[in-house]
Amino acid sequence: MTTPLPLRPVQALASAAFAADEPVLQSHSLISGVPVPVFGDTGRWVLTAAPRPKNVAAYAWGVTMPDVDEVWNLRGREMAMAMLNPLHRVLEERGIALARRPYEARNVDNSMGTVRGLATWAESQGLSNDLGAWEPATVRAFLSFRKKAVGASTLVHDVYRIRRFVLLHGLLTGGGLPVDPWPGLTAREVAECTWDDIKTKNVSPDVWFALVRAAWTYIHDFAPDILAARDKYKRLAEGRGHSRGMAERVSRFLADPDNRVPVHLSAASKRGQPNWGQIGLLLGTTVDKANASLLPYREAFIAAVAEGRGVAGGLQGDLFQVTRPDGSRGPWTEGLDTRALLNELTALRGACFVFIAAISMMRDSEIRAITRDSLVEYYGTPAVVSRLHKLDPNVPMERWWIIEPVAVAICVAERLSLHPELIFATHKGKSPVPTDFGDAFDSGQTITSFIAHVNKGTAASGLSIPAGAVAPHQLRKTMSMLTRTEPGWEIALGTQLHHAAKRTLSNRVTLGYAAPDADWAKLLDKTLEDVHFERLSGFYDEYKQGRPIGFGPGAERVTAGFRAVEEAAEQMRSTGQARQGDIRVEYDLLRKARIPIRFGKLNHCTVDDRNPTGAVCRENAEIPVGHTGPLHDMCRPGRCGNAIVTLHHIGIWSAEKGSVERQMASPKIHPDRRASLQMQLDDINDVIAKAAQ
Repeated sequence: MTTPLPLRPVQALASAAFAADEPVLQSHSLISGVPVPVFGDTGRWVLTAAPRPKNVAAYAWGVTMPDVDEVWNLRGREMAMAMLNPLHRVLEERGIALARRPYEARNVDNSMGTVRGLATWAESQGLSNDLGAWEPATVRAFLSFRKKAVGASTLVHDVYRIRRFVLLHGLLTGGGLPVDPWPGLTAREVAECTWDDIKTKNVSPDVWFALVRAAWTYIHDFAPDILAARDKYKRLAEGRGHSRGMAERVSRFLADPDNRVPVHLSAASKRGQPNWGQIGLLLGTTVDKANASLLPYREAFIAAVAEGRGVAGGLQGDLFQVTRPDGSRGPWTEGLDTRALLNELTALRGACFVFIAAISMMRDSEIRAITRDSLVEYYGTPAVVSRLHKLDPNVPMERWWIIEPVAVAICVAERLSLHPELIFATHKGKSPVPTDFGDAFDSGQTITSFIAHVNKGTAASGLSIPAGAVAPHQLRKTMSMLTRTEPGWEIALGTQLHHAAKRTLSNRVTLGYAAPDADWAKLLDKTLEDVHFERLSGFYDEYKQGRPIGFGPGAERVTAGFRAVEEAAEQMRSTGQARQGDIRVEYDLLRKARIPIRFGKLNHCTVDDRNPTGAVCRENAEIPVGHTGPLHDMCRPGRCGNAIVTLHHIGIWSAEKGSVERQMASPKIHPDRRASLQMQLDDINDVIAKAAQ
């Protein structure tokens, strides 16, 4: 966010719709004591009297009016007034229907940006200020001009804002645009915008996995060490006082062989030398007095370090052990002194933010609005309570279903926060260490600094994140895309993103937001292939151990394929092409064999897409154009020669048989229902019979 540019002074023209002394916030909950701008203000309307999202700075919560001339300034003020107060009596009297809810300040300010751009362009073209005299081709020429400077997705918003001049024709003093410049076309069609033009890109797979793994490692593994060091520092800091009796304190400290002398971690010139500030902290004196009060005892501490009693940091206990990139084992960080603790507290808070943003799919503003004690149970499932700011004047409470690790991240962030209410907020200098911690919380910078901090400590922690810019909204979008790969994704995604009501209208925003990604598609396809092969190799292992892999003709064909793989491997060993006992040779041959099999809950299917002959599901069925393979909803495993039924499957079918038989035992069952159940039972018996053959 940038500070608004200074405006040229503009004279306030009178409006035919609004009085100059009317407050511009008439449809909002207001903060007591904060002044509200009036319609006659021609410069910037500062709207801090209305609640704002926690991730928006106060200076950015306002609307800057066009300053090209007085006419365009009035036109912009009238449009902004209508957007901020869509239920204003003047709009109702003139039959103008905008959105039921007031537009957010940022949306209104962005609209004024388009108005300012249109006014500047019109002035450069020598056009009249009278919009009623403009031809539709004039407006289309402006859009062509804009197209040279902005992307298609921005043009979509420009079309919406220009069409507002048509909608507000009866409100604007002097009138607006009399006709729609693009009749019958949607804004996307006008802007020639496809879903590929969406600017928000997914985080690349290599960055995503490394980032989420690093964040969770910090939260789950490193947080206990960091919080314990923070608590130790606070206890020591609270006990600091005068330096009287320092000789006795030093003598007692050095007499205990278990006491280690803190040495410097970071400064290259002092690295390994006694850290007098940390030593003073351990001995109960203030940092500014440590140098002077310890001066007579410096040689004793230097000698103790020379004897091997030095410790890097001094605030840590037994640190969590990790495996380093070189294969060695050791603590995840060299040590924790006051400065290192500050850095790790900042990194831990960043890890919590990253993990919550990535896994919960909450917006940045919604994460920033999470308060203390916000974890609840919602319909029997863990959820977090926050505020939904999007297009809502009353910022209602909303609940996001979450998984347990996200709840853990929220709890850790709550322990880190010094704000009385929010878990991600400015701390105003109330630092847990004697340096500034989080004087201004910036979500994007938090992610960037977390990545940089992780990569700086790779040698010790073993964590590394590839280079790549990551923004909060990218984390939300990437998780949305990943969610789409799961069954029932559309309903689940719509609910989690709070588009549930729009799902019934087939809202395309969520569809585009979760659109597949080429880079991720390659990775997901490879992952599915690996998971499939893992199941297949498990089947092969059972075959090697002499166990039946299943029953039916499908099992016989797969067994024949396994036998061919085994014989080929033996042939390679007998000719010296492979070593005896090397199972990897057989796995390589198994992967190349491409044995057709689909693993299922009720049976496995061995239909070969290249030759689906014999698949009962395809007999007398209408095959969709371009479809290959089986039709799963038409599967008849008891009667299809491509089905494999295993002992695990038989248990499920037997349970189903018992359920059907109990229903048929009822004397009140309708004959038609009984006949249907009998057909179902016959199919079940056909499946079970496969195991008895």
